[in-house]
Amino acid sequence: MTIVIALSLIGLVFIFLEFFLPGAIMAVLGGLAVCAGATILFLSEQTIAYKICYVISIAISIILICKIAMWVIKNRQRNNYLLETDQAEFTASELDTALIGLQGEAASDLKPSGYIMVNQKRVQAISESNYIGKGKKIIIIGGRGAYFIVKEER
Repeated sequence: MTIVIALSLIGLVFIFLEFFLPGAIMAVLGGLAVCAGATILFLSEQTIAYKICYVISIAISIILICKIAMWVIKNRQRNNYLLETDQAEFTASELDTALIGLQGEAASDLKPSGYIMVNQKRVQAISESNYIGKGKKIIIIGGRGAYFIVKEER
């Protein structure tokens, strides 16, 4: 009887580990251990009531182990990839909305993206139309993300 309990517990541990290790090896080993324990129990001289209690308790244990593993996965801290604080001297690019509506000059060919000069500042821009040549007069009509949207001034 000790071997049945030992195989069942080992199988339940393997099933729990399957949630945290890649591949299906732990699930297969856990299932085989539980099945081996059940086979030994059913071939023994135990009463039918004892065998039914074993099957019910193993089924409930597997369900509880799966729920506990899912709870652990859900509540695990996930800040391994993202920083919670700023890094020194690194900032995300910001769009200066005060420049929207101003006139400037294309500092490079905009086909459709490139650089423009506005108020002695060189900033990234994308043209509303397809192509604006270097040196052409432009007007800033909007912005998105880190670049301005411009059109050629006519």
